[in-house]
Amino acid sequence: TAQTLAGTTSGAIGDAAAAQSVATVFNVNLLNGLITASSLTAAVSSTSDGVQATSNALGSTLADLVVNGVRFTSGDGTVAPNTSVTLPGVGYAVLNEQLPSGDGVHTSGLTVNLIHVVLLNALTGTRTGEIVVGSATSSATR
Repeated sequence: TAQTLAGTTSGAIGDAAAAQSVATVFNVNLLNGLITASSLTAAVSSTSDGVQATSNALGSTLADLVVNGVRFTSGDGTVAPNTSVTLPGVGYAVLNEQLPSGDGVHTSGLTVNLIHVVLLNALTGTRTGEIVVGSATSSATR
């Protein structure tokens, strides 16, 4: 469950292309309390001027994140990118998942999934589903 979801996206074209995207979710409760957070903000931005293209996830935060009884966020609400956590009997979660794209010269993009749960069959290990919460994507091409 989640109480509120909000998203914004903006961009510009021209000599320097730019794009920004922000997604915010409040009061997250996944898998009957296995994963909880008071708020998640996924913020990504990308720019390209034809010589250099970059993307970043500055401003992405996970407030009061608790996974399987363990607190993962410090006072600033950050978790290291691509932190993997085993969820016994369920699968695993990737926290602050960052998926880059582009060539770094003309194009750059980034997807941030603040919580990405992969559900696995406990007997076979086969993937049975996924849950993604707090996702934002940006890309810029020049």
